[in-house]
Amino acid sequence: LRQAITLGATLHVINAQPQVDDLAALRFRTQEEIDSFLRERGRSTLEPAAQMLTEAGVPHELHLVVGDPAEHIVELAQ
Repeated sequence: LRQAITLGATLHVINAQPQVDDLAALRFRTQEEIDSFLRERGRSTLEPAAQMLTEAGVPHELHLVVGDPAEHIVELAQ
């Protein structure tokens, strides 16, 4: 955090939720219900980090994605 403040950098915080396309899961829930659940779980995970960064005065951006974490991190880094 100190380095981000010193450099005036924006810290990117990413939460990657797994892609759920399992037919067994889809038998009991719609894809929309599953996606909504994943978004809420991701938001609740990101909230404490966002609060801490805001209180520390660190510029930040939150990213909530669904799918392969490595793929999304590479996309964000480019």
